[in-house]
Amino acid sequence: MEETNKQTLDAYESGVQQYIQHTPNSRGAVVEHWINVSLEGVHKESKILEIGSAFGRDASYIESRGYHVDKTDATSSFVDILKEKDPSSRLLNIVTDEIAEMYGLVIANAVLLHMNNDETKLVIDKVHRALNAGGTFVRLPI
Repeated sequence: MEETNKQTLDAYESGVQQYIQHTPNSRGAVVEHWINVSLEGVHKESKILEIGSAFGRDASYIESRGYHVDKTDATSSFVDILKEKDPSSRLLNIVTDEIAEMYGLVIANAVLLHMNNDETKLVIDKVHRALNAGGTFVRLPI
Protein backbone atom coordinates (compact mmCIF):
# COMPACT_ATOMS: atom_id res chain seq x y z
CA MET A 1 0.00 0.00 0.00
CA GLU A 2 2.72 2.51 0.82
CA GLU A 3 4.47 2.20 -2.55
CA THR A 4 1.98 4.48 -4.32
CA ASN A 5 2.38 7.01 -1.52
CA LYS A 6 6.17 6.85 -1.67
CA GLN A 7 6.25 7.36 -5.44
CA THR A 8 4.00 10.41 -5.17
CA LEU A 9 6.03 11.95 -2.35
CA ASP A 10 9.33 11.32 -4.15
CA ALA A 11 7.95 13.08 -7.23
CA TYR A 12 6.81 16.09 -5.21
CA GLU A 13 10.05 16.23 -3.22
CA SER A 14 12.12 16.40 -6.40
CA GLY A 15 9.79 18.92 -8.04
CA VAL A 16 8.79 21.39 -5.32
CA GLN A 17 10.12 24.45 -7.12
CA GLN A 18 8.47 23.42 -10.39
CA TYR A 19 5.21 22.84 -8.56
CA ILE A 20 5.34 26.32 -7.04
CA GLN A 21 6.27 27.93 -10.37
CA HIS A 22 3.42 26.23 -12.23
CA THR A 23 0.71 26.58 -9.59
CA PRO A 24 -1.22 29.85 -9.70
CA ASN A 25 -1.00 31.97 -6.56
CA SER A 26 -4.73 32.64 -6.78
CA ARG A 27 -7.18 29.83 -6.24
CA GLY A 28 -9.59 30.55 -9.05
CA ALA A 29 -13.34 30.81 -8.73
CA VAL A 30 -14.07 27.08 -8.36
CA VAL A 31 -11.62 26.46 -5.52
CA GLU A 32 -12.47 29.72 -3.77
CA HIS A 33 -16.18 28.84 -3.91
CA TRP A 34 -15.43 25.33 -2.61
CA ILE A 35 -13.48 26.79 0.33
CA ASN A 36 -16.19 29.36 1.09
CA VAL A 37 -18.91 26.69 1.09
CA SER A 38 -16.72 24.41 3.23
CA LEU A 39 -16.37 27.16 5.84
CA GLU A 40 -20.11 27.81 6.11
CA GLY A 41 -21.19 27.06 9.67
CA VAL A 42 -17.61 26.56 10.89
CA HIS A 43 -16.94 28.71 13.97
CA LYS A 44 -13.88 30.95 13.80
CA GLU A 45 -12.39 29.16 16.82
CA SER A 46 -12.87 25.67 15.35
CA LYS A 47 -9.73 23.67 14.72
CA ILE A 48 -9.08 23.21 11.00
CA LEU A 49 -6.59 20.73 9.55
CA GLU A 50 -5.38 21.04 6.00
CA ILE A 51 -3.89 17.86 4.57
CA GLY A 52 -1.46 18.55 1.74
CA SER A 53 -0.95 22.27 2.29
CA ALA A 54 1.92 22.45 -0.24
CA PHE A 55 3.15 26.05 -0.08
CA GLY A 56 0.09 27.25 1.85
CA ARG A 57 -2.03 28.92 -0.81
CA ASP A 58 -5.41 27.61 0.36
CA ALA A 59 -4.55 27.86 4.06
CA SER A 60 -3.58 31.51 3.58
CA TYR A 61 -6.97 32.23 2.05
CA ILE A 62 -8.80 30.45 4.89
CA GLU A 63 -6.76 32.38 7.44
CA SER A 64 -7.57 35.66 5.64
CA ARG A 65 -11.19 34.84 6.46
CA GLY A 66 -10.40 34.80 10.21
CA TYR A 67 -9.67 31.12 10.86
CA HIS A 68 -6.48 29.35 11.90
CA VAL A 69 -5.34 26.33 9.89
CA ASP A 70 -3.04 23.54 11.03
CA LYS A 71 -0.93 23.30 7.91
CA THR A 72 0.54 19.91 7.05
CA ASP A 73 2.19 18.18 4.15
CA ALA A 74 3.92 14.85 3.61
CA THR A 75 6.70 16.49 1.59
CA SER A 76 9.42 17.86 3.85
CA SER A 77 10.41 20.59 1.38
CA PHE A 78 6.86 21.96 1.46
CA VAL A 79 6.86 21.85 5.26
CA ASP A 80 10.11 23.85 5.27
CA ILE A 81 8.39 26.51 3.14
CA LEU A 82 5.27 26.49 5.35
CA LYS A 83 7.37 26.90 8.50
CA GLU A 84 8.82 30.15 7.16
CA LYS A 85 5.36 31.71 7.70
CA ASP A 86 3.99 29.43 10.41
CA PRO A 87 6.48 27.56 12.60
CA SER A 88 3.72 25.26 13.83
CA SER A 89 3.37 23.72 10.35
CA ARG A 90 4.29 20.07 10.39
CA LEU A 91 5.00 16.94 8.45
CA LEU A 92 1.99 14.65 8.16
CA ASN A 93 1.86 11.69 5.84
CA ILE A 94 -1.83 10.94 5.97
CA VAL A 95 -1.28 7.40 4.71
CA THR A 96 1.33 6.34 7.29
CA ASP A 97 0.76 8.78 10.20
CA GLU A 98 -2.12 9.14 12.61
CA ILE A 99 -3.96 12.41 13.18
CA ALA A 100 -3.19 13.23 16.80
CA GLU A 101 -5.86 15.88 17.43
CA MET A 102 -9.56 16.41 16.90
CA TYR A 103 -10.87 18.88 14.33
CA GLY A 104 -14.06 20.63 13.35
CA LEU A 105 -12.99 20.71 9.70
CA VAL A 106 -10.46 18.70 7.73
CA ILE A 107 -9.77 19.99 4.24
CA ALA A 108 -7.83 18.35 1.42
CA ASN A 109 -7.46 19.87 -2.04
CA ALA A 110 -6.15 17.45 -4.69
CA VAL A 111 -4.82 14.91 -2.18
CA LEU A 112 -6.90 11.74 -2.50
CA LEU A 113 -6.39 11.58 -6.25
CA HIS A 114 -2.82 10.46 -5.54
CA MET A 115 -3.97 7.36 -3.66
CA ASN A 116 -5.15 3.93 -4.62
CA ASN A 117 -8.48 2.62 -3.31
CA ASP A 118 -6.99 0.99 -0.18
CA GLU A 119 -5.08 4.16 0.75
CA THR A 120 -8.15 6.30 0.16
CA LYS A 121 -10.26 4.12 2.46
CA LEU A 122 -7.54 4.20 5.13
CA VAL A 123 -7.28 8.00 4.94
CA ILE A 124 -11.04 8.55 5.07
CA ASP A 125 -11.25 6.30 8.14
CA LYS A 126 -8.43 8.25 9.86
CA VAL A 127 -10.01 11.58 9.09
CA HIS A 128 -13.42 10.52 10.37
CA ARG A 129 -11.88 9.35 13.65
CA ALA A 130 -10.25 12.79 14.00
CA LEU A 131 -13.46 14.79 13.53
CA ASN A 132 -15.34 16.36 16.42
CA ALA A 133 -19.04 15.58 16.67
CA GLY A 134 -20.58 17.47 13.76
CA GLY A 135 -17.17 17.95 12.12
CA THR A 136 -16.73 17.86 8.37
CA PHE A 137 -14.24 16.41 5.92
CA VAL A 138 -14.13 18.21 2.59
CA ARG A 139 -11.97 17.39 -0.36
CA LEU A 140 -11.63 18.63 -3.88
CA PRO A 141 -10.59 15.88 -6.28
CA ILE A 142 -8.73 18.09 -8.75
